[in-house]
Amino acid sequence: MADKFLGWWLRVRAGNVPRMDTLPAPKCILFDLDGTLVDSVADISASANFVRESLGMESLPESELASYVGDGAVWLMRRALAGRHDAPASFEELDFDAEIAKFRAHYHEHCLERTTVYPQVAETLEALAPLPMAVVSNKPEAMCVTIADGLGLKRFLGTVVGARSSVPVKPDPALLEIALAEMGIGGRGPEVWMVGDSGNDVLAGRAIGATTVSVAWGLTERGRLEGFAADRMIEGMGEMVGLVG
Repeated sequence: MADKFLGWWLRVRAGNVPRMDTLPAPKCILFDLDGTLVDSVADISASANFVRESLGMESLPESELASYVGDGAVWLMRRALAGRHDAPASFEELDFDAEIAKFRAHYHEHCLERTTVYPQVAETLEALAPLPMAVVSNKPEAMCVTIADGLGLKRFLGTVVGARSSVPVKPDPALLEIALAEMGIGGRGPEVWMVGDSGNDVLAGRAIGATTVSVAWGLTERGRLEGFAADRMIEGMGEMVGLVG
């Protein structure tokens, strides 16, 4: 599977993954959560810093911690505890599993304190409501459900899929496949749309032949995101209504 995604990435960097001139009408839309539908950096950062401070470490700036988000809680905390992107796979003299559990417990309790819905999101989801829609996130699923429900987004969604035990996260397409199955969506291809703020979203979407839409307001630096060459880049969620037609 890793070789498959490496092949996609090399093709993207070489400019060999064509963008669609005309987007096909969607039969369903899959949305990432953090950095796409909701701004959750403040609460994620507070919980990551809670773990650091419990270990006698200094807190890190929100902007730095935001750059560690996107690959799931395990990689977030590896980077947060190491204070760098190239974090080690293990830590000496530290029960990493216990620290992950500490982060998850704290974050689940505080994940709605400062997290907000991005502008135009609720209105856009309402306008698109005739279409089946889902959240597909690398965040632990229980937290995704809590946030989607607490911020009034769950009513628009056929399902909310987050990280699950023994299921690979994006850029692997496994979570996308689960969401489609739970919504009863048959077939794959460009009539499935994947919308997100990271390269992981683009790669996971492409792995099932989906139309990919990147959002410019999320957690990935714009220049880096453009390098993944999604079929479209949008500046505000309201643009989705026009894209869908």
